Amino acid sequence: MLQNYFFKNGKKNALILIDVNVVNNEIIQETLSLLKPKDIRLVDREPTTEDVNNAVKHYPQTENIIAVGGGSTMDLGKAIAVTLTNGGDVQRLRDRDNISRPGLPIIVAPTIPGTAAEFSASAVLSTDGYKQSLISPFLRPEVALVDPRFFASVKAETGIPVLLDGYIHTVECLEGLKGSDASRTACRNVISIFNEIVKSGYHPQDIKWCQLAYYANYTSAFSLLGGSLGAVHALSYGVSNAMGVCHSKANLVALGHMRGVFDRYAQIAFAYCRQYAVDYRLNAGPNADRGKILSVMNETRDRLTPLWENTFGEKYTNAISDIFIRRIIAGIKG
Repeated sequence: MLQNYFFKNGKKNALILIDVNVVNNEIIQETLSLLKPKDIRLVDREPTTEDVNNAVKHYPQTENIIAVGGGSTMDLGKAIAVTLTNGGDVQRLRDRDNISRPGLPIIVAPTIPGTAAEFSASAVLSTDGYKQSLISPFLRPEVALVDPRFFASVKAETGIPVLLDGYIHTVECLEGLKGSDASRTACRNVISIFNEIVKSGYHPQDIKWCQLAYYANYTSAFSLLGGSLGAVHALSYGVSNAMGVCHSKANLVALGHMRGVFDRYAQIAFAYCRQYAVDYRLNAGPNADRGKILSVMNETRDRLTPLWENTFGEKYTNAISDIFIRRIIAGIKG
């Protein structure tokens, strides 16, 4: 299928992006043996604007992009695809009006459900240590190949936080002020599915369980149609920016410190984590500069006011977010 899709018009300059954690997966190795690509790039971190611009510089003849992995790999591929057709500098594309042309054809293969990056019209990149989003309908992949077998070898310590990423952004959309009737209906459906997944346990080698997990991820993407992320993501971006914590774990850290806001949902999420000994606590080490962490989290907070307002409404002020940021700082181990 991959060969037919990319080579039907004689286009052979494909850039292959693969999450370093799954490069030895049997399915991926089979795909590579069929395509015999010359340009393969392993992705080992959350993408930055520098990563995008470097790829554009090194692979200017690219005609197609394949991104195999989680949200970071897919976001990198999506950003490269539109940057190559919109001037070559992703920094200039942060305003959605600057993405005026479709990107290169991109096919994604999500290896883990949770981020919904295979359906979304956005890509999250870090710039100077701070996460920012590109937003444009041209960022939606042309094709998404979903194979639950990718998920079979993912351990609970990785899989559960990623699954809960979709759960968390669904909760934020449902409880937020910006939701539409359609998005709230989607949210309720997704939460019902997630509750079923949580009750059944964690069984990535069970194909039916995996199909349900991917379906929940797919459906969660619709919660963002008319809805918006909220304070959990706003706080989690600060955690990631300040301490380099991956997005899925940072989300759990943020949710755990937002007592009094999303309590009933947090109880479900953390009971699931405890069942499989998933550790979401922060450990910054004995030499952590808490003053610097606070400074970065405050600056991140100031960039994400709309997310805070989606949760707290017109009453939101920095005094509210200060409460949760202080809880994060106080809860750091080390």
